[in-house]
Amino acid sequence: DRSEQERLDRLGLVEKASLSQRNALQMEQATRQLQNEIQRGHQKERALEAELANSEVKIRDLERLFKEREEKFENLEGLLASQRERELEREREREKETSRDRERFSTSPAVKQLQALKQENQRLRANLEATQATVSRMGNEINQVRSEYQAVVEEFTGLGD
Repeated sequence: DRSEQERLDRLGLVEKASLSQRNALQMEQATRQLQNEIQRGHQKERALEAELANSEVKIRDLERLFKEREEKFENLEGLLASQRERELEREREREKETSRDRERFSTSPAVKQLQALKQENQRLRANLEATQATVSRMGNEINQVRSEYQAVVEEFTGLGD
């Protein structure tokens, strides 16, 4: 009876040892899985940090580009304003010249005056066409700068979203 009890106790101990060994193996496997997950988490964290750093660089680049475009736009607006002022000054000078020409031609014979007026008319038309071409060209440049400026603004605001 006692030997039977010892045998049963040994069998119980062997079974407990086997169960403990299985538990230890399962715990080792779970530990390896957790370590793998931790490692993947660290890799993902490093990737996200790198992506964040790249995004910050892109934002700084876009801010710099935005500022450059804004300055360019302001410079072009200033240039356009000064160009318009020069054109107006030229137009005023042409008007004065035309007025002086009229006074001068009023004392000459009618035929010479007519020829001079025709020449003056041609010159003024040429000046007008040149001025219109300049104004059109400047308008196109302004529209282009505005489009570029708007694209930068949209790109910049798109990053904020």
